[in-house]
Amino acid sequence: MRRVFQYFKNYKWVLISLIGCLITCQLLFALIQNGIGQKVVDAVENQLRQELDFSDFHYLARSVTDYNAKGAIKCARITNTYPESLPILNLSYMSNSCATNLFLLNGLEYNVELKALNSDVYRFEFIALNPFLFDLALWLFRLVGIVLVLLISKLFL
Repeated sequence: MRRVFQYFKNYKWVLISLIGCLITCQLLFALIQNGIGQKVVDAVENQLRQELDFSDFHYLARSVTDYNAKGAIKCARITNTYPESLPILNLSYMSNSCATNLFLLNGLEYNVELKALNSDVYRFEFIALNPFLFDLALWLFRLVGIVLVLLISKLFL
């Protein structure tokens, strides 16, 4: 135990800089995830607005189910909020978890309101998922960071 305290006393700048680097990478990936999520939201919102303009909510529900099946979104819920509150679609049963975690960066929750030409308002809630390569790069950076922390701690002990 004394050796660990001595190590932190002598080489704390090394660990602090590595931990700072890991936190910076986490923040960078959070910003990238936010950009990816916004692109997914824009694509889904444009598609669903077209569905509302030219058809009814049955086609809207079919499009959302397709996005869910392709892996772009999960835990989608559509509710007609005006003129009456009417649930239209709830796909949360198709997913293991409908929670997101800021540390794990496993998706972002979004709420979008869509207005149809007949003045109906729909609330669309979903979680935008990350692409596979994003998740792979994120965990690769985390693994390399942990290995570097362990390697440098072994070098200086």
